Amino acid sequence: MPERPPVLTAAAGEFYVAYKLSALGHSVGIPRANTPGVDLLVGNPTGSMSLLLQVKTSARARRESRRTPSGNH
Repeated sequence: MPERPPVLTAAAGEFYVAYKLSALGHSVGIPRANTPGVDLLVGNPTGSMSLLLQVKTSARARRESRRTPSGNH
């Protein structure tokens, strides 16, 4: 199978994190491409605080598939 371009892996990671934060009720903005050091703009549900996130992804990352007793991975 051909190697996936790194830009696609990066975009998938950014959209996944944006989805998870949105599901938790946060407002999430994705700035235009090539914004230095900023992948996501995140605001809390009340709109009183915000932060800038940089997402790091890897095509070769592995993690356990079992759930821990707390229910988190």
